[in-house]
Amino acid sequence: VVREALLQTIKKAVGDKWSAELSTAWEVAYDALATAIKKAY
Repeated sequence: VVREALLQTIKKAVGDKWSAELSTAWEVAYDALATAIKKAY
């Protein structure tokens, strides 16, 4: 839920510059951060 909300917020902010490549990059970045946080706990 948080991941999708964040991606939709970024997509809205970026507007016409949003692309599949940018979406994938943000998904990978979010997943890496979430994994790091989970490992810390």
